[in-house]
Amino acid sequence: AAWHPSEHETLATASEDGTVRLWDVEVAAARGNDASSLNVQSGQRAVYVLRDAKGVKTPCTAASWAPDGSAILSAGRDGSIQLWEMRAKPYQPVQLAMRATPRSEYIADISKPTSAARAAHAAGEDISSLTWRRDGVTFASRSTDGCLKLWDTRRLDAPLAAWGDLPALLPMTGCDFSP
Repeated sequence: AAWHPSEHETLATASEDGTVRLWDVEVAAARGNDASSLNVQSGQRAVYVLRDAKGVKTPCTAASWAPDGSAILSAGRDGSIQLWEMRAKPYQPVQLAMRATPRSEYIADISKPTSAARAAHAAGEDISSLTWRRDGVTFASRSTDGCLKLWDTRRLDAPLAAWGDLPALLPMTGCDFSP
């Protein structure tokens, strides 16, 4: 999960179901923890669905906001890194229907990321960390494939730099930039 850098009530979650979900935590907290209350008042703002190169949903292993909150990076178990630029649109809560795909998730299902690095890391490995540099253009990715890579969001076809043979014994391996 990652907090929005300036909208302090907005939280992004990455999920094994192949989605990045944006939440209004104030609304979600007010609804309580009764599962039957997951309706229009749930606090879910948006849903982004990660897909591999063949269009199949892939589990999301990490998500990270751009420093200015204008974009979010997501990592798929297929080895991809997908960039979603936030477009200003009016807030419309997601309606969660019992045993049905929510309308907003269906709409998200057909949306596409702004850009993607399809083979950023080895398929089947967890990309456990996506960290933005303060410039809002450069980011680092760390995976259980033993690699740390440096990227430029304007050109995701190849990393700027890569370091391999780094031990990654657990899928919680991280990375960060020095202030």
